[in-house]
Amino acid sequence: MSSKKKQAELREEKGWESIDKAVIKSESFLEKYTNKILVVIGIGVVFACGYMAYQNFYIGPKT
Repeated sequence: MSSKKKQAELREEKGWESIDKAVIKSESFLEKYTNKILVVIGIGVVFACGYMAYQNFYIGPKT
């Protein structure tokens, strides 16, 4: 019975280790590409606002 517990604990520990590795990897990715990600989001926001302004202030009054 105790060997089954030890095996279960080892599997759980390996699971946590893989989760830790994934978190560290994603954290380093975000640290590396934070500026680029924010620039892309900013461009998307500017594009969306520009499109809405175009629709409301240029196309809207014509119809």
